[in-house]
Amino acid sequence: MTLDELPLVTRRFIFGTETLAITAVDDQEALLRQTDGRPMLPFGLMLWESAVLLADALAARGRAGHDLKGLRVLDLGCGAGLPGVMAARLGAHVLAVDYDGLALELCRRNAAANGVASLVETSETDWRTWQPEPTFDLVLGADIVYDRDDQEPILRVISAAVAPDGTLLFTDPSRVDTRGFVARLEAVFAMTSATHHATDLITAGQTISIEVMTGRRRA
Repeated sequence: MTLDELPLVTRRFIFGTETLAITAVDDQEALLRQTDGRPMLPFGLMLWESAVLLADALAARGRAGHDLKGLRVLDLGCGAGLPGVMAARLGAHVLAVDYDGLALELCRRNAAANGVASLVETSETDWRTWQPEPTFDLVLGADIVYDRDDQEPILRVISAAVAPDGTLLFTDPSRVDTRGFVARLEAVFAMTSATHHATDLITAGQTISIEVMTGRRRA
């Protein structure tokens, strides 16, 4: 299967002074039909509200004077790559990782379409076995703990990946299972959170509550 066999659409998103064009699948039923029998879940090929809010949070950090230029950023479970592309537009050097090679191809396409291909490196990575090295100034995660079985390896990767003076920026659509994950994160990171609302990208006229969480290592 190739990207061009999928029902891809391109949307434009405005984040303050930054406008990004992001290509992804927006028809979940069609995606599931076309990827039936594929050994991995295809949901990274879609664009999710948590990724939009994470990109918006990055843009807000830039406007508030938190310079990303030259920072080493990890986009964990990057999917279509929107947060990583935003970080690169703000001058960061991004490593975008995902276990789905097709999603990584889509991420690279989006990086190129937004003029940051040289700042976005991709790696096909299974977080159940990956040992991140070196550490990162900023680690991003958008709706990555929807599978309870993945929470332990993701916690391990995040704990290893964030530099001693680095930051974790994490978004989630208020999933029940995420509460326990965040409680475990708080053993390592001092966490702050705020609830925001995002336009539902699948159901017109609806909004979704998204938790935007920031973590810094505890002393």
